[in-house]
Amino acid sequence: MKGKHLKRIFIIIIRKDYYFVQKKIVMIILDIYIMRIIITCYNEIGGFMNDKITIKNIFRHLHTVNKHRWKVFCLCCRVGIPLQGLLHDLSKYSFEEFFESVKYYQGTRSPIKRCKEVNGYSRAWLHHKGRNKHHYEYWYDYNAPQKTPMMPFKYYLEMICDTMAAGQTYQGKNWTKEYQLSYWNNVRDKAKLNLNMLKLLDKTYLEISKKGLNAVLKKKYLRKLYEEYSKEDKSWKKDIKK
Repeated sequence: MKGKHLKRIFIIIIRKDYYFVQKKIVMIILDIYIMRIIITCYNEIGGFMNDKITIKNIFRHLHTVNKHRWKVFCLCCRVGIPLQGLLHDLSKYSFEEFFESVKYYQGTRSPIKRCKEVNGYSRAWLHHKGRNKHHYEYWYDYNAPQKTPMMPFKYYLEMICDTMAAGQTYQGKNWTKEYQLSYWNNVRDKAKLNLNMLKLLDKTYLEISKKGLNAVLKKKYLRKLYEEYSKEDKSWKKDIKK
């Protein structure tokens, strides 16, 4: 009798597990189906012939973001700001940034650049730069007496780690210590940036191109550079008097 009861209990447990697994499979299928509907609607509403959201690009972009954030975290640990590295670029997982980036994903450069080429601007970038203080664009205010204040030291550190990690992520094995200086020289003239900050970045990327990451990416070394170029700029006060 005991054997029969145990057999019945065993069968019931198996059936419950079976139905539970079935339910989970159905839920996963429904999730995928709903995701496909959302993607289709998004592509139909605002699409470009070669730029569409796909399941494949969702995972590709997610991998790129995670890879980039991991590299930033490792570099941030080097310069003594591990918490900033851990919290770096979390806004990239938001709906506003994530799906636009998936839509214009290319894998060899930022999808924001592609979006700007197609639409003239990027909503993901507007969202991103307004929430992440390691971007110098965050510190620009065209309607303030001092339009481009000096970035705080901790965000300067995070910015250097971010730009290095971005180059390594997109360039892969082709990345060299000279890459960021070359990239910076191509965009620096368009940057709306504090003059001292501009010179600081020139010096930082030049030092990295000569000495490499291991020699330059040290908090003490970067602090010395920052203090050398972060003298208070009072020229904006003269403009107010005028």
